[in-house]
Amino acid sequence: MTKQQELKILDKAIAELGAQSYLGPWLAEVRAEVEREITSDCMPTPTLRETREQCNRLVEQQEQARQTADARAEVRIELAKAKYRNILDQAASSLRDALRRLTE
Repeated sequence: MTKQQELKILDKAIAELGAQSYLGPWLAEVRAEVEREITSDCMPTPTLRETREQCNRLVEQQEQARQTADARAEVRIELAKAKYRNILDQAASSLRDALRRLTE
């Protein structure tokens, strides 16, 4: 069987399964990839498991990035709170000094 014959069978399967099936839309989505693999003399590899694993790795990386960003944000928040408290303490001290001078 030739590569073109195999691709015709794939196209027929995609058409017969249709958009309302489970497999039809996926086959249509990977059709160009399958053709590229076949015409490059590479055996098409199943991509569902690999795609799932890649997605899981991406989710893990994003979760780690989120945790890092959250930790950095917490540090910045605590620094801002400390600066705010310092400003309030300085203002209160200045007001007490001014009040003391007024009452002397």
